[in-house]
Amino acid sequence: MRARLGVVGSRIRNGASAGTVVTLAVALVATVFGVGALGRVANVYDGSVWLWSSKGAQVSRVNATSARVDLRQPVADARGNRVRVTQNDRYLILHNLDTGRVTSVDLKSLGFSGRLDVGLRGDFRFVLNEKDAFIIDRTTGEIRVVNPATLQPTGTALRLPGPLVGGEFDGAGELWVASPGQGTAIGVRLAEGRPQVVHTVPVAPPGHDLAVTVLDKGLLAVDRSGRDLVAVADGRADKIASPVPLAGATMPDRTNGSLAAVTVPPVRAVVTITNVLGDDKSARATTLNDTHTGTAVPFGGKLYVPDSDGRRVRVYEPGGKQVSVITIPGGSGGLELEVREDNLFINDPGGRKAAVVSRGGEVKVVDKEEGPSTIGGNRTPEPRPTDRPSNGPKDNAGDQPSHPADDATSPARPALPSRPAVPPVGGVPSQPGQPSVPAQPSASPPVVPPVPEEPAPDPGDPPGAPVPVTALAGDRQVRLSWARAHSPDAPIDSYRVTWTGGARTVPGDRLDTVVTGLTDGRAYRFRVTATNRFGTGPFGQSEEVTPTGSRPDTPTNVTAEVKNGVAVVCWDQVKGSSGYVINSINQSGTADYAPRTWGNEPIIVVNGVPRVEIELPGLPAGTWRWTVVARDANGGTSGVSAPSNSVRVGGANNPPPNTPPPNTPPPNTPPPNTPPPNDPPPNDPPPPADDVMPGDDDWGDVIPVDPGPDDGQPGEIPGHPPLDG
Repeated sequence: MRARLGVVGSRIRNGASAGTVVTLAVALVATVFGVGALGRVANVYDGSVWLWSSKGAQVSRVNATSARVDLRQPVADARGNRVRVTQNDRYLILHNLDTGRVTSVDLKSLGFSGRLDVGLRGDFRFVLNEKDAFIIDRTTGEIRVVNPATLQPTGTALRLPGPLVGGEFDGAGELWVASPGQGTAIGVRLAEGRPQVVHTVPVAPPGHDLAVTVLDKGLLAVDRSGRDLVAVADGRADKIASPVPLAGATMPDRTNGSLAAVTVPPVRAVVTITNVLGDDKSARATTLNDTHTGTAVPFGGKLYVPDSDGRRVRVYEPGGKQVSVITIPGGSGGLELEVREDNLFINDPGGRKAAVVSRGGEVKVVDKEEGPSTIGGNRTPEPRPTDRPSNGPKDNAGDQPSHPADDATSPARPALPSRPAVPPVGGVPSQPGQPSVPAQPSASPPVVPPVPEEPAPDPGDPPGAPVPVTALAGDRQVRLSWARAHSPDAPIDSYRVTWTGGARTVPGDRLDTVVTGLTDGRAYRFRVTATNRFGTGPFGQSEEVTPTGSRPDTPTNVTAEVKNGVAVVCWDQVKGSSGYVINSINQSGTADYAPRTWGNEPIIVVNGVPRVEIELPGLPAGTWRWTVVARDANGGTSGVSAPSNSVRVGGANNPPPNTPPPNTPPPNTPPPNTPPPNDPPPNDPPPPADDVMPGDDDWGDVIPVDPGPDDGQPGEIPGHPPLDG
């Protein structure tokens, strides 16, 4: 049986139960952020936290000091959904738990930078520390490092015995999870570009039900099968006896400070552990006044416990009595508590209110619907001859159009043209200085044709961000490609590519371009915006890329097959490569599937040859082929591989059987040094030579690039995105 290191892709395992079959689809088929601009705002304030509002389908940035919202951003197609917000000072990751879509935002430049679809069949968790980002598939036990900006994998995965519980960083940058099946707490660090286990500590007998919270250093585990509390730090486990049985116990994902709390609803108590980070640990119980409570969060030496009505938080002294109650005005239930930036944030995701609690206990109420309604301020679309007026004004650029039914302050519709005056039946009144006109006999009043009402103008919004933006470095040039921007209200007229010192406009039916005349050894970053007749949307930006003359070898033996409706692409590993870019070619010529960037992962060995294997779920139905480009550590890119054989993919809901070309050997067992089977259509262009930079016809699109006038004036970026966006 071949060993397969994990990749970010769907994990289809024959015989697996429904709970363990997980699809992690990197399918860019829908833009989470449909409108709005995350740009043109340079400041990210210290002490700010992003809070979710499901009713308004938006995230609001709250300043902890002032308890005011300074930015709000609508989230398309997320009204009423549950969204988990993961954030640090540089990135914001939004995971829609009801759709499986994930979007990342680069807070340094406030730009949409990555998108991912993890589906709904797994238990996925995204975690961030100051530098690293991990995606944890808690069902299967797979942990993978991803680029927080692009959400693309950056190395091989770590496989642990799943299922897992927990998944947070401690204050020392160690990622902690626990394996109930093994009864162990596991500490993971990033080493040599991949997650590696640095601590494995027994905390309970194998198979016991565990709950965990991650501490400032280490982890606290609860054995729900008994009364054991186990604090883990530095590879050592300290057992603490609980004063009450721990069946049904819950804890927050992360505990800040030396006071830890374990909520035990069946006995209406919270077990607190003082000095959990020190040597002298002790546990005691606090009796709760409410029979049905949420999970207690310790903060500032007190316990904050959500009430059963979903609108109040009761405050307790550890081991003592209730001291106060915090009521969220108009609360709709299901309060979320999180300690960040040395404050406790109480959010009502279903309502418009939240609260900020200082360490000293001061409470400030937050109105999440106040403040600027679109990140980046007002935008005025450039006038176009074909533009039609939108349906009423918008609060700010990028907002959904206002509707009178939803907003009492919406302006009334423009008045219709007044009807012409109808002469009275008895005659036409005379004008001053003119004689009266006698009335004419008439059997019935004259019929006045009605004046048709002016049709209401069509509402519409600018496109979403065309993410991800993929950049391939060559000798004094960079090849850019991007996903088609989400634009349901109007066709995309054009894409605008900008970099410091240069810009280019690309027709709306093109998804790539080549920027030449760059300087080898200098760092560049590129932004792409989409424009329709309603305006220009937010930008997507590429990772930093450095043109270079160095080039790895071109990948060979690219083959493909379909397994359970998911395309699996393999190729021989390129020596010295640090990653690959895979391009999907739809021979039907209609569907889009953006290029994918993957780490350097030797998955299998066939006849002594290491091969890389990835899975590409979420492809639209059609016939597909793939080409592969290798990257080296210096940023150089190889030539484009010969295309793979063609396979038929039927889409997620109707996967047909694989249809490999006749006389094609099984793609996972090619003989060494044998060219891959090709099944190009009769009119396909020949494969490009290895010494050619990836060009337009190399990517399955034979429309030539028309070099823009800015190629000779490249902009050089010392590690920063352009400022003019």
